[in-house]
Amino acid sequence: MTVNADYFDLPLLRPQTVKRRLYQEVIFASAINQNTLVVLPTGLGKTIIAVVLCAYRLEKEPIAKVVMLAPTRPLVGQHHKRFSEMLMIIPEKLRMITGRTPVKQRARIWERSSVIFMTPQTLRNDLEQNRYSLNEVALLIFDEAHRATGRYDYIALADYYLRQRDDGRILALTASPRKVRELGEALYIENIEVRTEQSPDLIPYIQQVGIHYVIVDLPPEYQQIEALLIQGTQMAAIPLIELGLVKPSELKFLSRRDLLKYRISLGQRIKFGEGTSEPRLFDAMLGIALILRLSHAREVLETQGVPQLFEYFRGIERKAQDEKAPKNVHVLLSSPWYHEARNLLETLTQQGENHPKHPILLRILQEQLQQKANSRILVFTRFRVSAKILTKYLNDHEKLRAARFVGQTNIPGDRGLSQKEQLDLLDGFRANTYNVLVATNVGEEGLDISECNLVVFYDSVPSAIRRIQRAGRTGRRTPGQLIVLITRGTRDESYHYSSLHKERNMQSKLIHYSRRLQNSSR
Repeated sequence: MTVNADYFDLPLLRPQTVKRRLYQEVIFASAINQNTLVVLPTGLGKTIIAVVLCAYRLEKEPIAKVVMLAPTRPLVGQHHKRFSEMLMIIPEKLRMITGRTPVKQRARIWERSSVIFMTPQTLRNDLEQNRYSLNEVALLIFDEAHRATGRYDYIALADYYLRQRDDGRILALTASPRKVRELGEALYIENIEVRTEQSPDLIPYIQQVGIHYVIVDLPPEYQQIEALLIQGTQMAAIPLIELGLVKPSELKFLSRRDLLKYRISLGQRIKFGEGTSEPRLFDAMLGIALILRLSHAREVLETQGVPQLFEYFRGIERKAQDEKAPKNVHVLLSSPWYHEARNLLETLTQQGENHPKHPILLRILQEQLQQKANSRILVFTRFRVSAKILTKYLNDHEKLRAARFVGQTNIPGDRGLSQKEQLDLLDGFRANTYNVLVATNVGEEGLDISECNLVVFYDSVPSAIRRIQRAGRTGRRTPGQLIVLITRGTRDESYHYSSLHKERNMQSKLIHYSRRLQNSSR
């Protein structure tokens, strides 16, 4: 690599395309000789590091290959586009292989390519079918590396790679790792390069982000419906209380994890014959199923709104028409408190009742556009039905041009967006055809969403990773604003504090593990 004051300068990089930043140079230098995990906030150039390392490895081994893995087809396409823009390699040598690539063509594409962009499941399937080998791969890049837990394909692919080429290089990229030690071991990481917003070499490139929290209260009508849901929970929990699994005072604090743990335990007891002597075990299993549904219903009411809960109830009613519908569905629909709650929901929905967050969100967005007319705004919500309702609500108001940005999966009554539709929406957002994207989790991870002036969390998420990814959508190149809407005394509030706590704990473990790796390598 020759020296240029402003740009990385490698034979395979397009001249004056990849600007130099000191922290990227430092990370690149360490990744040359060691399998490296790069932890870098969203928007600060993880892909740039991957491109430069790719160019370096192919310069050293001209007949080798580089493989870039990403968890979704849209991300694979995005990386293909970015690498093509920055590398001086003929297009025929930069190719994509995904599940939609005909099987008969994959080996030929692999053989003729230098840089290959793939989904992990496709690569694993092809390796298991012996269509090709990784022994020619000089660099294997794992994007969104925090996914390398459990049985995710990244773990098996790292094993394949190290078995088929012992002198290969791994580069893992993420903005938000969890289970750091497991991640490092799964991907054979030898070095971790961690940068946070407080890192001295990052500070010159970090934009100011103003964070504001807006607290709202549940109106009386919502509290009335919630009281009926609590009543249903108390009734469903009677068998659990009788079996001594929970105490009445603990019902308020029962988590989904607790309920699933009880369900596994009860299932084992029934499997080994205890159900014959203790029929309440079956009642308890039914109770758990009901409580899980009611817990979700309360969360939707508290954090989303009346129309969303009414739609959830209607979905349960549609499910009841299936002769294979589980017993808990019929028990739920036959409960007096359910009919009272449903009638209230229907009345409020017909009256156009929305969550108190709605008018607050509208005011926030309108004020942003008054201050900066060409603003791009991203609104995050956990639920697709909320994305649909919010998009319609916002489009009923002047100067707001909102689009719903969701995943590709089709669910009953709600078609997902194809990869092309997703990319078209993002192009429309960049071109200011839309000035608001209302996104579910598909907007959190990886995709190159344009710089946003304002990001709004319509609801909170309990995951530190998802919170980091959401927040990283603003303040990337210019100062931005982050506004979090929280319903007081609800799961909104508990999820908010839980994700903050997890984020601090995660950063502490990450730095500690990084230091251990550095010490062990000396």
